Amino acid sequence: MRPSVWLTLLLLGPSCTPSEKDTDTVCDTLLFADADGDGYGDLATSALGCDGDAGWALHSGDCDDEDPAVHPDANDICNGIDDNCDGATDEGCVSSCGDGLLEGYESCELDDDAACPGQCSSFCRCPSLPPGDLELHMIDVGQGDAELVVSPDGFTLLVDGGNSGDESAVLAYLEQQGIPALDLVLASHLHADHLGGLPGVLDERPEMATCYDHGGSYSSSYTTAWRDEAGHKLLSLAEGDFLDLGSSMTVEVLHGAEGADNENLNSLVLKLTYGDTTMLLGGDCETSGCESDFDPGPIDVYKVHHHGSSDSSGTQLLEQMQPTLALIPVGQGNSYGHPDQGTIRRLENAGAEILRTDQDGDLLVVSDGVGVVWESER
Repeated sequence: MRPSVWLTLLLLGPSCTPSEKDTDTVCDTLLFADADGDGYGDLATSALGCDGDAGWALHSGDCDDEDPAVHPDANDICNGIDDNCDGATDEGCVSSCGDGLLEGYESCELDDDAACPGQCSSFCRCPSLPPGDLELHMIDVGQGDAELVVSPDGFTLLVDGGNSGDESAVLAYLEQQGIPALDLVLASHLHADHLGGLPGVLDERPEMATCYDHGGSYSSSYTTAWRDEAGHKLLSLAEGDFLDLGSSMTVEVLHGAEGADNENLNSLVLKLTYGDTTMLLGGDCETSGCESDFDPGPIDVYKVHHHGSSDSSGTQLLEQMQPTLALIPVGQGNSYGHPDQGTIRRLENAGAEILRTDQDGDLLVVSDGVGVVWESER
């Protein structure tokens, strides 16, 4: 505090406005000096004056009158400061960037980054996890797709949720991995083996800020359930859009359509870039009418399109990518014959090491922005 300023305020006190003086209004309200303008003043510095006088407040109890974020109405933020002036520090707060909301995640305050300076996302969310490496989790849901991305800045993205009933496997995996919140949820396209489990996930984990799909009109009971559950949080994506998972990486939409009769061809294709590492996730994108529409450039980790079917992972795409690692989400003994042996040969000829959920179980790939390591667990 600055003693000379406080002395001046105490000696002069608040001053009535000209209109109040003209009407002989008596300004005899007890006011407290409010240097930071947060509506609470310093109990030690008071004077009689008019309600509304600049620099003065009706209420006292401000324990730091130089910080407008510290006052009796404030949430207690996890910052080592007694923000609500009750004599205790950080009571009830839940994370290092916290805003005092007792939820499974932390929201930024008033559309700015007051809760987590420099970390707040464009959808007004603090990171759900501490910073670390880029993680791609492929959750074994049998003959379906479910991938979890954890960004280096701590944001989480769930891409697809398997078939209806697979939400239990997805939720169990999130709990096992200690994932406190889902920030974003995305349906690559509207087929049941990608979309079916998402309504159940959303019902159990409603904290996500935004949900995405391609906005198409493909109709099914699963589509209806997904869009009903997502409600006002649902947005559509198209080629050229980006998702915000923090400043350390980019997530670009390379392809997304809504009008193809073959719903696989409408699949959203995401390119993840972190440092020197790239990853590609593309739902059930097929060679003709989807893969032929974009050039991803070199890709280190490829989530194999359409469960490794014969109509995916064409020669042109593999020549463009030259993937180091190919991850195939596929169910044991599935009736489709996935993955196709021709596709396996093309992946091997491109130099990719192949991991499959039917043989290897849950898969985890981790990148430090330079290289990748991986592990599996059945």
